Amino acid sequence: MTVMLNEETHIRIRQTSRNSLWILMWGLVWFVLFNIAVWFVFDRHFFDWVGFDRLLMQHSTNELESVIEKVKNEKDKKHIVLLGDSIVWGVGVNDPKETLAGQLSTLLKDREDIRIVNLAVPGDSFLDMATQIKKGYRSGDIYMFFINPMLFDEEYANSTFEEMVRFKETVKYVLTEERGRFEQCCNLFIPRLIGRSIISRFFFDTVPIYRNRDGITKWIIGLQPSIAVDAVLHRFVSFRLARLFERRPMSVGGDPVVLRQTHDFSVSRMTQILSNITKVLKEYPNVFYVILDDNRFEKNIFQDQNIAHVRGVIDSDKVFSLYKMIGSDLYLDSVHMNSAGHQNAAEKVFEFLLQSNAI
Repeated sequence: MTVMLNEETHIRIRQTSRNSLWILMWGLVWFVLFNIAVWFVFDRHFFDWVGFDRLLMQHSTNELESVIEKVKNEKDKKHIVLLGDSIVWGVGVNDPKETLAGQLSTLLKDREDIRIVNLAVPGDSFLDMATQIKKGYRSGDIYMFFINPMLFDEEYANSTFEEMVRFKETVKYVLTEERGRFEQCCNLFIPRLIGRSIISRFFFDTVPIYRNRDGITKWIIGLQPSIAVDAVLHRFVSFRLARLFERRPMSVGGDPVVLRQTHDFSVSRMTQILSNITKVLKEYPNVFYVILDDNRFEKNIFQDQNIAHVRGVIDSDKVFSLYKMIGSDLYLDSVHMNSAGHQNAAEKVFEFLLQSNAI
């Protein structure tokens, strides 16, 4: 095809504004410099400059994987990594120093070579916790796998993958070789990871501000998990800054606790899931299992048998049970402990670690 240009047709080529080039160049320079600063603070000296208490209450894959990388790269410390759900995270306890992790840090204050890391997330499943161990494993660290008895209730035990798992993309990626095991044993279908974002992975590995974006947001405004974090985690939806920066203490419970009758954990699907999780983690010798107490079920002979059964299916000799060790007066509701309950649990876990020669 031939295009005819008449005498009145003009093609104008305008030189790009020199100011635009300068703005682009300096923008790139400042972006690089800012990322170097972020790398220095949030990657190289994260624990020295920023510190760490617990993850955001609303789970964030970005923050979880970022902190796991920090732990793996901190070569001069032995880490005791706590893995669990809202109980270990500390729902209802506003000061992180009063959670189980904070209390353990206090008990180990004379051990400068040890750092407690709380990777618990409200709603975390056994699959999430196993994934966190496999992804961040270091042979010199200790991993505390906390087991919540309420998860063996049918309400949770029969959940689908989408309902059960918090960090879905990470679990699909890390447990891809175990898909068949869980489908066969437990009728739990782990979907294949389709189209894991190559661009996202590239930016996570190479751009510090992207890798640490949730940590930066948390640090800049002095965020503790006791603040309402939805507006921060999902970016600044509300522009009413006074409300955005407002600290709101957490409160749980309020209604009287009604103990529920227990059922047979041996027939629970979650028992099979846990059994196979511990077999997957068998190759990691420094994983310790802690069966939590709870204020949900009646403590009777049937529940005694349930806890004994759970202990029996764990494929490890490093198992400790807190069952019947936390008084009902140390609970805020049917699940979560108050600060005194966390202190009580921390002291017993500390003794268990000492007796196991883990610390």
